[in-house]
Amino acid sequence: MVTEIPASFFQIEQILFEAQDSHSLFAVADSGLHTWQRMSGCELRGDGSKGGFWQYGYEGRTFITFDKETLTWVTPDPQAQITQRKRDAIPGYNQRWKDYLEEICIEWLEKYLSYGEETLLRTEAWSSLRFREQKSRRGGKK
Repeated sequence: MVTEIPASFFQIEQILFEAQDSHSLFAVADSGLHTWQRMSGCELRGDGSKGGFWQYGYEGRTFITFDKETLTWVTPDPQAQITQRKRDAIPGYNQRWKDYLEEICIEWLEKYLSYGEETLLRTEAWSSLRFREQKSRRGGKK
């Protein structure tokens, strides 16, 4: 059974990042432009197994990554250890992320794939598609 993720679950994520101490990477507001990136996704494999990932990057490097097999956050960055300890200490927090990746994300993936099913299952080759040239109102090719 999937643990339902309340709206406050995602608010916890924001609070944890905002709670970093003044020496963390978030204390760089006046030092120029910085890159913060979140990457997440899931997959339903042909054998029925499910994959998923959730990670954050900072300045082009991995900041912190969720390991859904061990239900822990992993980081190569010492600055992320505060966040790692806080996330791993919240009861049920990491299980909810695993549930999200293996259930809710998969449901959405299947939903969006069904929207494009006809196109995705098309068997005709791209080379057999014909494109028609259209003339613009000014007489040139469009």
